[in-house]
Amino acid sequence: MMDAARACEDPVCLAIALGNCGELRLATGDVTAAVELISDSLRMCDQLAMVYAGSFSLDTAATLLGSRGQHATAVRLEAAAQAAMQRIQASWWQPRVARRDRLLADARLRLGDADYTAAWDDGSHLTFHAGVDVAMAALHGTTRNPADEVASPT
Repeated sequence: MMDAARACEDPVCLAIALGNCGELRLATGDVTAAVELISDSLRMCDQLAMVYAGSFSLDTAATLLGSRGQHATAVRLEAAAQAAMQRIQASWWQPRVARRDRLLADARLRLGDADYTAAWDDGSHLTFHAGVDVAMAALHGTTRNPADEVASPT
């Protein structure tokens, strides 16, 4: 699919395909590939000002991060995506709504009401671009191997 998306030489098609393939890789448990594909989709959506498609990639990033225990960041990204969708007066596809609702309910249980609300409030004030920056930083952090980190001297 990615070869076909690249062959059509349409950056919009490629950005959407990257997001969709990232979603599929995440569903099959290939987190490393999912991170790369979702990151590329977000970067392209940001560069092309594709807020609608990019909001779905923010949601996918939130799903990945929530599955890795990064619930506050997942909530921030969902809030940023929701704010972006509201700014462009768009709505979520109904199948995505149920998944988002489950992710957010789980995050609220794990974070507690106060931390959940703080994360949501923080994310809801982010621009789409800032939401992409948060997602990219968090996604990059999921692929780092802690054993590769150099310990700081004390």
